[in-house]
Amino acid sequence: MPLSGISRRDTALGAFTFRELVTQRRLAERAIARRRDAAAARALIARIDDELAARRGGKLDRAGRALEP
Repeated sequence: MPLSGISRRDTALGAFTFRELVTQRRLAERAIARRRDAAAARALIARIDDELAARRGGKLDRAGRALEP
């Protein structure tokens, strides 16, 4: 889902940097491996992956606009 017109800070995970999101995803994966609240950890991983995908899409859109003649 592209975030066109929406500020990164408007999303729940938007206040985190890329590195922070990756770190939180790694911690959630460790929680799943240790069988600690696996359902919540899976939900968090899904939200993080969606946020990263949206950022990636926005980044590609901006790069494409910069390259247009």
